[in-house]
Amino acid sequence: MINLILFGIVILFTISCRNDENCHDSILIKNNSSKAMYFGFSFRYPDTITLDPNPTLDKLYFKIENHSDKSVHYRHCIEDDFVFTSKIMCFIYNSETLETTPWDTVVKKYMILKRYDLTLHDLDSLNWIITYP
Repeated sequence: MINLILFGIVILFTISCRNDENCHDSILIKNNSSKAMYFGFSFRYPDTITLDPNPTLDKLYFKIENHSDKSVHYRHCIEDDFVFTSKIMCFIYNSETLETTPWDTVVKKYMILKRYDLTLHDLDSLNWIITYP
């Protein structure tokens, strides 16, 4: 019986996103620059200086080559995250910097190319696409 209940809970969580105008489970990141970049998200606003985790730990996920894009998928409605924060932050990093500089130095010197502080309204206005630059 416990296994059946746990199975039901797992199924509910996997189908919880409605995929409509009030529920988005992905954000598209476009790199229009001539160099590869890394990205990272933080839902800890207003803690705007926390940079973690190190995006180079998963290059396949966090690295975007020049003039290309990547869709970042979540297992839930991103809108639900705004219950806990007023903004999400997207950090853009130079790939050469991250691949040649120790992560603690990147954090200490706040070595980012761009930070986007985005409200739910901002994401809607951008059609859930973040474009750099």
